[in-house]
Amino acid sequence: ETFVSKPDQERLRTIAKTISVISGVQVALMTHDEEAGDFVFGDEVIIDLLKTIAVHPIREDVIQILIKERGFDATVLDWLIRHNLIIATTYEGRRYYRKNIQKGSP
Repeated sequence: ETFVSKPDQERLRTIAKTISVISGVQVALMTHDEEAGDFVFGDEVIIDLLKTIAVHPIREDVIQILIKERGFDATVLDWLIRHNLIIATTYEGRRYYRKNIQKGSP
């Protein structure tokens, strides 16, 4: 649709805050740079991450910021890779993670 446009950062922050207040769940809005994209995650960061990666690859540095902000460390990412839940893809010199859709993956 030609009338659809990306909301500005202030609008996104307002939306995230509203969701937090209504749901009672902490919501993180990932807007660290324009190229990172805007990702919203609730309290179940691993589940939210897997759901997002299923439809949209996420850059490695964005994932690292997210897991660090939620009190996790890099072992979370390693665990997801070891269990074949996600795989790495390099695009334009940057590493992205996406859902592993290969036969036999969960």
